[in-house]
Amino acid sequence: MSHENDDPSIAEETIEGIAPLRLRFRPIEYNGTSYSALVLREPTADDLLKADEKKQPMEQAVMLLQMVTGLPAIVVRKLPQSVFLRASEYFAPFTPPSPENAGGA
Repeated sequence: MSHENDDPSIAEETIEGIAPLRLRFRPIEYNGTSYSALVLREPTADDLLKADEKKQPMEQAVMLLQMVTGLPAIVVRKLPQSVFLRASEYFAPFTPPSPENAGGA
């Protein structure tokens, strides 16, 4: 019995994903641990859905960083703005454009 997904006439594409990215920053002390780096990875659909539950864009960014890095919320909230900026660049291919930029030229 043939399965629809085995049909050779259907175009095929292999998704390679985006490589993880390590960001280093000034150490942040929390609960006896010093955090000075994080690793960004491609978010899952679940990560994006959970971040989208937050109402404000900054809350969404904090939630997404927590989800993909595994850092405690308090550490994510103490990260420098430059780390958030670089993380937003990394996440840009995975997130929809903001409403003001979605209309095109």
